[in-house]
Amino acid sequence: MNPGAPLAVQWRGDEPESVHHGHLVAVDATGQVLFALGEPTERIYARSAVKPVQVLPLLLSGAAEAYGLPDACLAVAMASHSGEEAHRAAVRALLELAGLDEGQLQCGTHAPYHEPTATALLLRGEAPTPLYCNCSGKHAGMLAVCRHQGWDLAGYRDADHPLQCWIRELLAGLAEVPVADLGHAIDGCGVPVWRLPLIGLARAFSRLAGSADPVHQRVAKLMTEHPHLIAGTGRLDTDLMRAGGGRVFGKIGGEAVHAGGVRGTGIGWAIKVTDGNKRALGPALARLLEMVGHPVDLPTAVVYNNRREAVGRVAAAF
Repeated sequence: MNPGAPLAVQWRGDEPESVHHGHLVAVDATGQVLFALGEPTERIYARSAVKPVQVLPLLLSGAAEAYGLPDACLAVAMASHSGEEAHRAAVRALLELAGLDEGQLQCGTHAPYHEPTATALLLRGEAPTPLYCNCSGKHAGMLAVCRHQGWDLAGYRDADHPLQCWIRELLAGLAEVPVADLGHAIDGCGVPVWRLPLIGLARAFSRLAGSADPVHQRVAKLMTEHPHLIAGTGRLDTDLMRAGGGRVFGKIGGEAVHAGGVRGTGIGWAIKVTDGNKRALGPALARLLEMVGHPVDLPTAVVYNNRREAVGRVAAAF
């Protein structure tokens, strides 16, 4: 992998301690580059940053309308949520409205990202169920589409399943990449994860940000109106969309991928930190938004020691 350019630096006191390299690109409504560092054509796995595309069949198929899914259910269907009560309630409602149950989720389990929720589970002596998985909303949405379409439910994760083929075609179209050029592997939750040029991911979000298509507009609107459901307490995407004043939306992905857009402008971006360390994303994203004329006041990335004393910071390197 091309290491790219310096994106963020961890400072301890007044001296640099670590440097994170990577690639980033922002495009305008025509898909032309506004700003870039590293190599915009570097091929990356989009990971969970692509969830706003993976949710499109839920809207396009008519399943969301047929099952009367409220906005909270649609928002959590594109979330990498923290497993808080609001997240679990939204996923549970989605399943119930679509006539499904938690046992059909194939996302696996992990401890919730929200530490108080994880601690409460431990104190009760309980193991996390699939509802706590950050991808449970996505999987519930996928199952709802399959139920509505009459497709096989058990094999919904397979790359050749009609749902996954549809998602692949949608992503290719939005990213302006031939379907055959989208590589794939298996994501952390078991569904296909697509590999494409970074600029393609930015162009996909540019379309969501500036398209006249009402479904695209709805996806961006749902994200900005439900920032807590998209991520959770203290999470980058929630902070970004709360600070963005209803204009800016974004989605993190595993191994330090991030993509997003500015509603109504067609500006889209994508970032990949080469070493996979997500602590570089916030500072790099804040500077990128500043460079394209849409600054957002994100929390400063402070470095604390074991005594909770502020001993440094993580800042953009450009």
